[in-house]
Parts: sequence; C-alpha cells; structure tokens
Amino acid sequence: MKRHIITLLIMQILIVAHASAENMQMVCKHSFQGNYSGGDVLLKYVENSASVDKAYVKGKSSWVQICTDVETYGPIIISDLKASCSIFLPNWMNQRRKNFIWDFENKELHMQTLWRIVNPETNKKEWQWSYSVGVIGSKNWKVFHVWESEGVRYEKRKCK
Repeated sequence: MKRHIITLLIMQILIVAHASAENMQMVCKHSFQGNYSGGDVLLKYVENSASVDKAYVKGKSSWVQICTDVETYGPIIISDLKASCSIFLPNWMNQRRKNFIWDFENKELHMQTLWRIVNPETNKKEWQWSYSVGVIGSKNWKVFHVWESEGVRYEKRKCK
C-alpha cells in the first residue's frame, strides 16, 4: 500500500512539474559562430516553477542548451525570462568576447563586444568596449572606450 501511495505522489509531482513548464520562443538575427550564426536563429525559453528555467538555441539537428556549446567567460544566467552569457570569439579574434542577453519577455537581443587590453591606469589587462556617437567619418564622429568595470551599454535588436 505504501508503494502505491508513493508511486501516486511521484506521478502527481511529475504531472504538476510538466504542467507548470511553459515554453516561449523567439527568432533573433545573429552574426556570430556555430549555432549563433546564419541570420535568423530560433531560441526557446522553458519556464519551470518546479525546477530551474532553461534556455535553448536551435542547432542543426536538435535544441542545445544556450551557451553550453561554446567557450564562455563567467556564469550562464537563466532567470526571469532572460538568458545571458559571455562567449569567447573564435581564435582569429583573439582576446575578444561577446556578451549576450536574450530577453524573451520583450523579444530583444542585447549584445556587446569586449576586448582584453592593458589598462594604462592599472597596468593590468582588463576588458574594454567602445561605442561611437555621430555619423562615421564626419567631423562630429566620436568614439568612446569604456572599461567593463565602469558598466556596459548594449546594442539592442528586436526579435520576432
């Protein structure tokens, strides 16, 4: 009798967990490597109240947990309908990485490229990113370089 009750409880837990998992999908334009390239990339967020949320990218033959198929810097964070990670760029772009934030709630992709160089103020290698203001090549065009420790501003793309 005890086994039947335990079995029924386990089945109820599995049914509730399955019912509480919700999927959200979006398509974002990527220009990166591997599963994150080729224009339109299909992404999926699985919200699960009985367990941890997960995010996936559609590979050639199956869904791959986001950022687990590439070399990353720092943690992969998946929470509150957002997934984020920082991915090292291919060897020919040494000392560079790209931060990604996939916002499934607002259907947006936020990204920024950073490179590792010596900070003349600390004389240590640190991560830096840049942005520009004005029309490229004009007299008013200015490029600003910012250290990651001072914060990062992301380029934003809308997804479908």
